[in-house]
Amino acid sequence: TATLSLASGTHYVVTMRAFCDGDSSALSSAVSFNTECEPYTVTSQAPWTENFESYSGLQQTLPLLCWETPAPTTFDDITYPVVMTQTPQAAHSGSNTVEMKASVGTFNMAVLPEFTNDIHDLRLSFWATSSNPSSVNGYMEVGVLSGNNFEVLDTVGTPGARNSQLVSGNGNYVGTFDFRNVTATSGRIALRLQGDGYNTANSLSWNID
Repeated sequence: TATLSLASGTHYVVTMRAFCDGDSSALSSAVSFNTECEPYTVTSQAPWTENFESYSGLQQTLPLLCWETPAPTTFDDITYPVVMTQTPQAAHSGSNTVEMKASVGTFNMAVLPEFTNDIHDLRLSFWATSSNPSSVNGYMEVGVLSGNNFEVLDTVGTPGARNSQLVSGNGNYVGTFDFRNVTATSGRIALRLQGDGYNTANSLSWNID
């Protein structure tokens, strides 16, 4: 019997090999999984932040650790939301962002990690870019997801245009979104990208940092 001690909120890729009487088997196929996340506790001295820089590798295979993605959308064989790596032109800092994408009549959702705090005591802000901020009619909403109910707190303003060069340092700062007046008594903060009103042949994408 093998016993592993695993960290919470971590992505693992595991392969196994049998050893018996000096012989060994071939490696098994790799199995990947995420361990359950412990809820975060936010204080004024210890705010929660995420810059997505700990992710690496192929963007379409990366999980959003401790996040939930209840309404994924797929374009060109990539399922969104997804961590985009090595795309500093879409980032405010570093190289990585979370990209969300939707087309007309669809939406894409990213649910933040769980917090132990009363939802009414939390505030959220972030940086946002888009490849087409001035030519789209879609929009992003910030709210609270409780079960299947999404309570909209506010609509996010216009994202910044992506840099034309492979450098970070751009984007529009949005927030601060204050949850003190939401009617939900529990739930998780979520972002919902609506593709309503956009050309059906294209998609709307936002990058969050």
